[in-house]
Formats: sequence, structure tokens, C-alpha cells
Amino acid sequence: MFQRFRIPICLSLGVLLASYPQAAKAVEQLNLRLGFLSQTVAIADLENFAATGEIPPSLRLYSPFFTPEVKAALSQPWQFPPSLAQRFVDDLLPTHDGERVVASLHQVIPEANLIDLQIALKAGAEQESGLTLINLLRQYPGKKLTLELGGLATIAFQMNLPYLQSRLLAPWLAQEFRTDAPANSRGDLAIAAPDPGTKILNPSSPGDRRVRRRSWAFADQKRERIIPVNVYWGSGRSPAAEAPLVVISHGFAADRHFLDYLALHLASHGMIVVAIEHPKSNINWLASIALGQNPEALLPATEFVDRPLDVSFVLDRLKEISSHGNFWRGRFATDKVTIIGHSLGGYTALALAGGELEPAAVKEFCEQRSPWERSPADWFQCSVEQLPAEKFSLADPRIAQAIVLNPLTGKLFGDRGLGKINVPTLLLTSSQDTITPPLEHQLRAFQQINAPKYLLTAIGGTHLSVSDPHHINQNLATNPLVPEVVGEAAKPVQEVLKGVSLAFIMQLTPEANNYVSFLNPTYIQSRSVDKLDFRFNTSLPVATTKLLQMF
Repeated sequence: MFQRFRIPICLSLGVLLASYPQAAKAVEQLNLRLGFLSQTVAIADLENFAATGEIPPSLRLYSPFFTPEVKAALSQPWQFPPSLAQRFVDDLLPTHDGERVVASLHQVIPEANLIDLQIALKAGAEQESGLTLINLLRQYPGKKLTLELGGLATIAFQMNLPYLQSRLLAPWLAQEFRTDAPANSRGDLAIAAPDPGTKILNPSSPGDRRVRRRSWAFADQKRERIIPVNVYWGSGRSPAAEAPLVVISHGFAADRHFLDYLALHLASHGMIVVAIEHPKSNINWLASIALGQNPEALLPATEFVDRPLDVSFVLDRLKEISSHGNFWRGRFATDKVTIIGHSLGGYTALALAGGELEPAAVKEFCEQRSPWERSPADWFQCSVEQLPAEKFSLADPRIAQAIVLNPLTGKLFGDRGLGKINVPTLLLTSSQDTITPPLEHQLRAFQQINAPKYLLTAIGGTHLSVSDPHHINQNLATNPLVPEVVGEAAKPVQEVLKGVSLAFIMQLTPEANNYVSFLNPTYIQSRSVDKLDFRFNTSLPVATTKLLQMF
């Protein structure tokens, strides 16, 4: 019902904001209220606490209340980069979620009225540091405002739920997923292949082929989408006809170069890798949103359908090229494909592997969970509410295996949709991932899958730890609450991923036995380094299963 009034509401807010008297002063003092306690303080004191964590004399009466969680609630940008906050507020205010956010804020600022709150939200979103509660208070018109600390505490807890879960989960995963077998302290074990006479392998090391790369763009005229791809293959006049085919799907606001190092590694070992770029969820789409050039939502609901269809369309084109081309004749083994996806690309991979999209389950989740309790991935999945309620099957029978890295799942597949996957699946989760928190988006998903499966856990890793250090969006890599582990610090994650991915994909080839030893908990744990522990499981421990039942 709110979509009908989207433009008038946004325009009216713009007029109100533009016409608001420039001489009007923002709030300078706050009346802090907690039960029967009440005290007037300067907003600058609250701002200082939010910036430094130090409690000034004026706030000491409430010192037990001013916890690190409250500090984060005051200063943490609300889930979106500053460049997107304005667009986010425009899209949020005319919706049911917008009403819920304003209602929550009214519990914190009881004397506030709707129009002033909306104006302050929009003005706060224009601040360089992003939309924060401090910026909201700073932009609110008037000299003095009452702040209910009890309501602020509730929001503080809800806002930091994904962060708190990750902090509690890391030591749990380290202990519960541990193997007690001895491991090399340097993590540089080399495991000999079982076949006599076969040389010792290191699956993380480059292969012996010189890699070549070519870029194409496929036009899907029916869906009006241009799909750029990068094709990687090993040296030689043409790729080997028996080379395994690997397809890569990037996450939101990334591109086909996001896992470049992994594509180069696999191609150096003789594979053909095709990295796809998805329109309307790539880095260019993000730029168009930030510049205000596109009226669509941050992530169109149709992308949850179009992304898997992008992959199927590209496979169709590769089959045509393989059938009629010269250089590429017979080279693309499109009947037996390994799909690799990160984040939103992880969802894409799971849908292609057989996971059934269930918009009705997402709608129920989004109606029940407060906007403050959502992780960034939850905001994305809630856009699926706009799709028809019926289930979507987007499986492609050509997908033989799936590698999903920090996948976005949540309620996208309901409670049983991932049980329809019947191909081997390797899933990577990172304990410090607050974008797609592991409990809701990976461990629960792993539990649902009935096909042969492997869980690779990077304890200490974050959402973007798998990204190519030369092709990462720095705006998305900046998280004020939990800094992303990227670049040189994330290299151990990338090395482990290269080795495990190679060993997993080679299970589709005659050389499977030469690599199976690397799909082993002892070997993976041996790759652990300072601040990054690795675990490898084929099922969840009983205690972890019970933990999932508690949340």
C-alpha cells in the first residue's frame, strides 16, 4: 500500500527539508531519563562518549548504562555506507519497515513528532559519517530534547545482535569443530597422494600452466540483460577438451574480478573458469544508486530470480560456442559444471544446485523481526517480499557441484528448500562475518543440505576475507564495528580456499584419488595460523545442532 505514495511522500519531505528555516538551531541539550532519574546534559558530552568511549562527569550518574553496546548504537552507521544512506532513507520511509523504525525511535525520543523525525533522518543521512543516532539527534530541530535511555538500551542490543552472536560463536566453533589429531605447527604439511609414484602435491601452489584470459559480453535480449564474463584457461593453443568447467558468481556490489586469484589458480591447474558479472547487483549498479540515477530499490527482488537465470543463459551460450566455434570447439564441458558463489552469489549457487526459493517464508521473517535486529543480509533478503508468494525452482541440471562462500541464505529457502539439493556442496563460513552472520546464513543452511557436504570454517575470518586484494570495494570493506580482515591479513584464508577448491573440483575427474587427502579435517586444521584457525567438517557436532535449535 505504501508504494502508491512513495513519490508524494519523498517529495513532500524534500519540500519540508528545503523550506525549513535555516536559522532553526539543532538540539544542544538532552534531558536524559531513566525511570525516575532525570538529568540535563549537553549533547556534546554524549557525542564525546560515542566517539571515545570515555564517560564524562555529566554522565557518571548513568555510568552502568553506558556500555560498549550503547556506544556502538550511538555511533555505528545504520548498516549502509554513507553514500547509500540517503537512498536508503528515501526507500525506507514510505514502507511498513519505515513506520516500525520511526515507532522505535519514538520510544527513545518520546516528544518527537513524525515530521521532525523524518526530516532529521534525511538530514542525518547527508552527514559524511553516515546515518547514526548521534547525527539524528544533532539534526533534530530545537534546543532541548528528552532521551529515554531504556528505549536506547533496547535498540542498542537489537542493533548489535549479529555482532554479539559472532563474538560468542568464534570460541564455540574453535572448540566444537576441532580435531584432536596432531598438526604441523607451521601449517605447511604436504600430503602424498595415495597412488604409488605420484609426486607430493600442494594444492594451494600454482599449477604448471600459463593462464590466459579473455572477456566476452553476452546479450540476453529476452530479459534485456548484458552479461559480461571473463574466461580463464591454461596455456596451449586451446584448452584441453577434458578440462573441468567452473563458473563464478560474485556478491552484491562486486564484479567478475572479485575472485580473480581463485580463477587464475584453478586455470593454472587445467580448468576452464568463467566468471560472470550480474547486472543490477554489480559495482556499477551500486554506483548508479549512490548517484541517484536509478529509482529502483537497493537490490531489486527480481535479482533473486535473474541471477540464477544469468548463469543458465551463459551455459547455453557456452554450449553453442563449444558446438560451432573453432578455437573453442568441444572445450566447454557444460554438462558437468562446478558453480562457485560468494555472498549473494552463494545464494545464486545454492538455487542453481537445487535450493527452492520461498518468498512466503521471507515475508513471515521480515514481518516478525524488528528492523533493528537485521543484519545487512537480512535487509537484502527482505526485498524478496515483493516477489509472488509461490516457490521458485531455479535449479540447473548441469550443475554437478557447488562451492558457496559466506552465502546469503536466511529464510530465502524456507526451512526445507535446501534439502532439495542433491549435488556435493562445499560451504565456507567465517566466524566474524556480520554481513551474513554464520548462525543464520551458513550453519543453518549447512544443516539443511542432505547431499554430500563439507563445511570449511575460517575462525577469525570476515565476510570479505575471500576477496581478491586487488579487486575489492574499499567502501564495503570498511566496517566501524568489526573491521574486515582483508589484504595480507586474509592471505591464509585465500590460500586454504585455493587448495580446498582445487581438491573438491578434482573429485569430478579421473585424478580424484590424488586430491581426496586434502579434503581432510586434520590437513585443513594444520593450515591454521595466528589469528586464523581453520576447521573442516562433514556434519555439525551435536552441541552445535542444539545451539541452532535455541535461536
